[in-house]
Amino acid sequence: GASAPGTVHIAKEGALPPFPDLVSGSFESALKQESTPVLVRARIWAWAPETLRNRAWPRIGPTLVAHASAVGLDPTRAFPAPQAPDEKSAAETSSAGNEQVGS
Repeated sequence: GASAPGTVHIAKEGALPPFPDLVSGSFESALKQESTPVLVRARIWAWAPETLRNRAWPRIGPTLVAHASAVGLDPTRAFPAPQAPDEKSAAETSSAGNEQVGS
Protein backbone atom coordinates (compact mmCIF):
# COMPACT_ATOMS: atom_id res chain seq x y z
CA GLY A 1 0.00 0.00 0.00
CA ALA A 2 0.86 3.64 -0.07
CA SER A 3 2.96 5.19 2.66
CA ALA A 4 1.52 7.67 5.07
CA PRO A 5 2.69 11.25 4.43
CA GLY A 6 5.97 11.95 6.19
CA THR A 7 6.88 8.26 6.49
CA VAL A 8 10.26 7.23 5.13
CA HIS A 9 11.01 3.68 4.08
CA ILE A 10 14.51 2.50 3.31
CA ALA A 11 15.12 -0.79 1.60
CA LYS A 12 17.25 -3.14 3.70
CA GLU A 13 20.00 -3.20 1.08
CA GLY A 14 20.18 0.60 1.23
CA ALA A 15 20.43 0.80 5.02
CA LEU A 16 23.75 1.64 6.61
CA PRO A 17 25.36 -0.82 9.01
CA PRO A 18 25.55 0.12 12.70
CA PHE A 19 27.87 3.08 13.35
CA PRO A 20 30.60 1.06 15.16
CA ASP A 21 30.80 -1.20 12.10
CA LEU A 22 31.18 1.82 9.81
CA VAL A 23 33.97 3.23 11.95
CA SER A 24 35.78 -0.12 12.14
CA GLY A 25 35.49 -0.66 8.41
CA SER A 26 36.85 2.79 7.61
CA PHE A 27 39.69 2.39 10.13
CA GLU A 28 40.66 -1.00 8.74
CA SER A 29 40.54 0.24 5.15
CA ALA A 30 42.74 3.22 5.98
CA LEU A 31 45.33 1.06 7.72
CA LYS A 32 45.49 -1.43 4.85
CA GLN A 33 46.21 1.29 2.25
CA GLU A 34 49.66 0.48 0.95
CA SER A 35 49.86 3.95 -0.63
CA THR A 36 50.01 5.43 2.90
CA PRO A 37 53.51 5.15 4.42
CA VAL A 38 53.80 2.49 7.11
CA LEU A 39 55.05 5.04 9.66
CA VAL A 40 51.92 7.15 9.10
CA ARG A 41 49.75 4.08 9.57
CA ALA A 42 51.70 3.19 12.72
CA ARG A 43 50.98 6.65 14.11
CA ILE A 44 47.27 6.26 13.29
CA TRP A 45 47.33 2.89 15.06
CA ALA A 46 49.04 4.36 18.12
CA TRP A 47 46.50 7.19 18.44
CA ALA A 48 43.39 5.07 17.81
CA PRO A 49 41.17 4.22 20.77
CA GLU A 50 41.97 0.84 22.26
CA THR A 51 38.44 -0.41 21.69
CA LEU A 52 38.84 0.25 17.96
CA ARG A 53 42.24 -1.48 17.87
CA ASN A 54 40.81 -4.48 19.75
CA ARG A 55 38.00 -4.76 17.26
CA ALA A 56 40.22 -4.42 14.17
CA TRP A 57 43.24 -6.50 15.22
CA PRO A 58 41.85 -9.97 14.38
CA ARG A 59 41.10 -8.84 10.81
CA ILE A 60 44.07 -6.60 10.01
CA GLY A 61 46.79 -7.53 12.50
CA PRO A 62 48.57 -10.01 10.20
CA THR A 63 48.50 -7.50 7.33
CA LEU A 64 49.97 -4.74 9.51
CA VAL A 65 52.71 -7.07 10.78
CA ALA A 66 53.59 -8.04 7.20
CA HIS A 67 53.67 -4.41 6.02
CA ALA A 68 55.91 -3.33 8.92
CA SER A 69 58.27 -6.26 8.37
CA ALA A 70 58.46 -5.53 4.64
CA VAL A 71 59.95 -2.08 5.30
CA GLY A 72 62.30 -3.24 8.05
CA LEU A 73 60.29 -2.06 11.06
CA ASP A 74 59.78 -4.10 14.21
CA PRO A 75 56.08 -4.99 13.90
CA THR A 76 55.66 -5.30 17.67
CA ARG A 77 56.71 -1.66 18.03
CA ALA A 78 55.01 -0.29 14.90
CA PHE A 79 51.70 -2.09 15.46
CA PRO A 80 51.60 -3.52 18.99
CA ALA A 81 48.75 -5.95 19.49
CA PRO A 82 46.13 -4.43 21.76
CA GLN A 83 45.67 -5.89 25.21
CA ALA A 84 42.60 -8.03 25.60
CA PRO A 85 40.08 -6.31 27.89
CA ASP A 86 40.58 -8.98 30.60
CA GLU A 87 44.40 -8.60 30.43
CA LYS A 88 44.08 -4.83 30.75
CA SER A 89 41.88 -4.99 33.85
CA ALA A 90 44.28 -7.48 35.48
CA ALA A 91 47.25 -5.20 34.73
CA GLU A 92 45.43 -2.16 36.11
CA THR A 93 44.47 -4.06 39.27
CA SER A 94 48.04 -5.22 39.92
CA SER A 95 49.52 -1.76 39.27
CA ALA A 96 46.89 0.00 41.39
CA GLY A 97 48.49 -1.30 44.57
CA ASN A 98 51.90 0.00 43.46
CA GLU A 99 50.88 3.64 43.04
CA GLN A 100 52.38 6.13 45.46
CA VAL A 101 50.65 9.26 46.56
CA GLY A 102 52.91 12.24 45.93
CA SER A 103 53.00 15.42 47.91
